[in-house]
Parts: sequence; structure tokens; C-alpha cells
Amino acid sequence: MESTFNTEDCVYLLKDLTGIIKFTSFEDKERLISNGVNYSEMITEEEQLSNEICKIFEDSLQNNASELAYYVGVVAEQIYRRGEMNCIIVSLARAGSPIGAIIKRYIKFKYNVKLPHYSISIIRGRGIDKNALNFIRSKHPNGIINFVDAWTGKGSITRELHKAVIEYNREYSTNISYDLAVLADPAHLSTIAGTRKDICIPNACLNSTVSGLVSRTILNKELISEMDFHGAVRYDKLRNIDVTNHFLNTIEAHFRIYPEMNLEEQGDSCVNPLLEKIKKDFPVVDINKIKLSIGESSRALIRRKPYKLLVKNIKNPNLAFVLHLAKIKKVGICIYDTMDYECITLLK
Repeated sequence: MESTFNTEDCVYLLKDLTGIIKFTSFEDKERLISNGVNYSEMITEEEQLSNEICKIFEDSLQNNASELAYYVGVVAEQIYRRGEMNCIIVSLARAGSPIGAIIKRYIKFKYNVKLPHYSISIIRGRGIDKNALNFIRSKHPNGIINFVDAWTGKGSITRELHKAVIEYNREYSTNISYDLAVLADPAHLSTIAGTRKDICIPNACLNSTVSGLVSRTILNKELISEMDFHGAVRYDKLRNIDVTNHFLNTIEAHFRIYPEMNLEEQGDSCVNPLLEKIKKDFPVVDINKIKLSIGESSRALIRRKPYKLLVKNIKNPNLAFVLHLAKIKKVGICIYDTMDYECITLLK
């Protein structure tokens, strides 16, 4: 489908459902999810975020662009070493889409090589878009696929990717790697990461307006046939406030050829003990209602109805966005030992 990304930066392999699928209200979505309906079967209308939220995004982008550019370089270098000109960047729509695009730009900057970059759908509980993978393989039979996302939370998508790629390899007799590359990996679950710290990646602060105006992905059998890509809608009404290319350009302006790069060890994950600790301390039964990391908390506070925000250090400037949204939505804030994460959001 078309987006506001330059086609040189990102090609979405998604079925365009703009004007076809009916929007579900926020309240109905919460009710349907509580009744067991998969979140991917519906989509809500996306409204313009407040000027204050947009300012937090811009401040975060300007203040952290140099650091983000370095992390992009760390990830891009490791991806390129895996297959050089045979590499294909495959980002996980949509948080991974701008990250895949900026990684592609860095490789062009350093090596003057234009790698293909596709963004495809993966859905928790439903798997990866096999038709999209088939399309990529048909276009690049000798290509080496590298999956990219923005950050790790508690690892749900990492595990979904692992499971889905093993299944795909078995079905199609391929040998695609299920390794995931991310800018920030506080879960310590990704093979390639720019950092293992829980940082604020600014595209977590916005929705479609930093992802080519494309919605999160949709898998509704009434609208998606077995031969289709997974779907999405485009929020054209937000075109006047789209900052997709501004995000990429701002980080690209800080690209450098880094003589030395700090490749942080993956280390041990604290996810399971942390989840057990939270379930003992708070009335949370479903782990899907526990959102670990700044990135996951940001998305939860934008889209859902949290009841508690747990923070390690309330003075951490990386928490400006989540603290602002928590205040607006009247979410309780609690100082808590969040281990390797800077914050955690609990949903009702």
C-alpha cells in the first residue's frame, strides 16, 4: 500500500483497507478485546495528538538524535556484515518501519549500497504474513532476510517471530533466520541491538504520523483472503501533521562513520522473574496486560486504558512522554523496582 515514506526508504507489503473497514470505537475495542477478540480484527480512528505531545516528540527527537544515530549505526553495521549487498531489511510494521528505513539510509551513507527494505505484518497470536515473505523471496531469491523492530518489551513479538519463522521454514523448506535487530533491547532477547538500555525512541510517542500515515496491521478474515497480504488503513486526514520524513532526516543529519562501536552483550533476561514479581504485587492475571519498557508503555497509554504506571526514577527525562500521558489519563504512578526497564504500564 502507499504511504508517505519515500519508496526508496520503505515499501509496505500490506493490503489497503482504507475506506473499506469500519472503524471500531475505543470503548467497543476494549470490550471486544476483553471478550477474547484478537486486536488485529479491528481498527480505531486515529485522531490528531495534542500540541503538547507533539512538542514532547520533537524535544525528544532533537535531544536524542545524535545518540539514536549512533545506535542506528551499531545495528546497521551488524546487519550489513551478515550478507553485505545480499541483505534485505524486513521491518515489522509499524513501529519497526521507520527504524528499518533509517537503517537503510545509514548503510547507503556508509557503504553507498541501496538495500531493499520491506515492512510486513506480524500479529501476536496470529503469526507473520507468509504471503509477504513469499513475495520478498520471489523478488530476491538470493537475499538474506534481516528482521527489524524498534524495541523489545517483554518479548511477545520476539517469541511470535521465532515461532512463525520456524513454521515458515518447515512449510517452505527455507532457512530464514528468526533473529531480530532492534535499537533498544531492555528485554535482552534480540541478537542485534543498538543498546540494551530502555530508552525513549521518539517514534513511540506518535502513531501513524511517524510511520507513513499507516495504521497498525489488520487481519480480519472477512476482508483479508488467504492470498492477500495482511491489511492496514491510511489516515490521509493527518497528512498536514505527518513527520515521517522529518524523523528520518533529523537522525540522518547526525550520521557519522564511527571508528569504534560498543556492542553490548545480550546478557540474561529479567522478563520472567519481573512478570512473576508484578503478578504477586498487583492484581494482574493476564501477562498481556503488563507492558514492559518505555516504548510499550507509550503505546499502551496512547491506545488503551491503563490503571497504573510503574517507574524506576520519576526524574528520568526519557519518561517525559509517559508521565505526561499518565497525568492526562489520570493513571496512578508508583515508584517500583522495574529491574532492567525504566517503566511498566499495567492495563485494566
